[in-house]
Amino acid sequence: PAVSKFIKNAAKDFEKALDNDLDTSKALAAVHSMVKQANALVEEQKLGEKDATKVLDQLMAFDKVLGVLELEVKEEKLTAEQEKLINAREAARKKKDWKESDRIRDELRKQGIAVEDTPYGQRWKRIQT
Repeated sequence: PAVSKFIKNAAKDFEKALDNDLDTSKALAAVHSMVKQANALVEEQKLGEKDATKVLDQLMAFDKVLGVLELEVKEEKLTAEQEKLINAREAARKKKDWKESDRIRDELRKQGIAVEDTPYGQRWKRIQT
């Protein structure tokens, strides 16, 4: 609900600014405010996939008016083998098998996948090897 609310507020503020003699600085401030709130939720790992999609959709709607963003959505996927390794690492950690967990993490790193442990579970990202 909080995500929908700040998206709705940003859209309202954006439209109001443009209706006020095309006040683009206020319109961009509305965009910035929405992105800042979304980024805060990302940092807290409280922005789910559906909500992230809503934020992106609103950004794209803003950009239809402004035409200044270069939005390219890249959905990163793991190979089936990498997914299997991530799951095996999680299972090893649950068993407190740190040696196996570290071995799998090192194997993933060789494949260009960095895994970090957070209070909310594992996160991965692509890295240059």
